Amino acid sequence: MCQQWFSVAGLACDIVGVILIIFEWHVIFWRNYHQRLGDIDEHYARLNRKMSGEPEPVEEDNWSMGKHMWMGLREDISQRAKLAYVGMGLLLIGFVLQLIGALPTSVTGISSCV
Repeated sequence: MCQQWFSVAGLACDIVGVILIIFEWHVIFWRNYHQRLGDIDEHYARLNRKMSGEPEPVEEDNWSMGKHMWMGLREDISQRAKLAYVGMGLLLIGFVLQLIGALPTSVTGISSCV
């Protein structure tokens, strides 16, 4: 394998790593956006009920709901962390491969393509 191909492989790893990290950011950004929209809608609905004189609805306490929400949150975070760590790992591998591709052949011992 020629030394220059290490730079090409490094760039490919960098591109895929950045795309994974950007995808993760994009998913979280829109999830946060929609969650905030839901909170705003809920706030306005509560405000409209208060302004019209309607009583607040009484909600039953579901004691196990917190446990289920916590388990779902942990699962979501673990999946998102895996995606982000794979992206960062690919970036690191890409940088190392580009460094190997840029070093002189006397240091790496890998023949040049020329």
